[in-house]
Amino acid sequence: MKKVVLILAIISVSLAANASYPIWHYAGSYIEFNGNVTKLTVKMYSYDDVDSSEISQKEVFYNQFGKIIKIIESDRWHSYQNIALFEYNTKNQLISESICNTNDSDCRGRYFYYDKIGNKIKELTADVFSSDYYRTYEYFYDDENKMLEDRWYEKADSNKIEKLIRYTKYKYSGNDIYSYDYRVADSTTRMTRETYINGILTEREFDNHKIKYNCEYLENGAIKSHTVIDEFSDGSEMITKTNYTYKYDSAGRLIERNENTEYSGNNEPVEYSEYTYFDKYFNYDNKNNWQRKIAYHQGRKVIIARIFEYFE
Repeated sequence: MKKVVLILAIISVSLAANASYPIWHYAGSYIEFNGNVTKLTVKMYSYDDVDSSEISQKEVFYNQFGKIIKIIESDRWHSYQNIALFEYNTKNQLISESICNTNDSDCRGRYFYYDKIGNKIKELTADVFSSDYYRTYEYFYDDENKMLEDRWYEKADSNKIEKLIRYTKYKYSGNDIYSYDYRVADSTTRMTRETYINGILTEREFDNHKIKYNCEYLENGAIKSHTVIDEFSDGSEMITKTNYTYKYDSAGRLIERNENTEYSGNNEPVEYSEYTYFDKYFNYDNKNNWQRKIAYHQGRKVIIARIFEYFE
């Protein structure tokens, strides 16, 4: 059975600098599924409303290679729509993406360029209607295709004269990757260190933060739990620990995911976050994709329904 894993966030009108779209906390509806899907409809309902009225709806369309080609987002009254389109080259590399809001005709796009071996070397952010670009990113690699440097330019005036805003240089040492982010305007530098073991991020350090990632797995390879520990050294020595646990049924299908956060510092007792997150999964189809989820996030409980359509 073919498994498609997608790291996808829900649509936002503003495009982030280094991500397709900002992460939205219900994006788990899209992260993983089985089978060759041509369309996935995700509907959100209020859990507490008597009539279970629909809050929003997302429709995601895929090509036969599992690539997203279109996303339509609307609210319960269909008073607005965000439409995102994605285009690929013959190597299935993303070459353009655009997002338009039907209410205010705001339409922005990003365009991607690659070298002969598939490394992304340039990215433009532009207004789709005027084709007037206003931000450019460039990427440089060594002989082993490791990122050496990236640069961020913005248009300085109407003559399209570009101004270097920031650039980042990368160094590699064993399991560690160091990035040095230089901001031109104020001549400041920010260093980040990331440690990877067998390709998995285990530690990240920046500013006064040191974040550790620990995972436990079941014998079948499914994740059992993972913990994120953020040690913040600003004099308070605050430690934030977030625990994630997962439960499965006898068929190995995820049925529950829990998250809770605890805080401690200056030898104070541990305090648990008032916000506990949990998801419960139901109604798996014949391809082992869940079709219904109850999600509790920050005091709000909603129902997520997924409707799959598959290629024949």
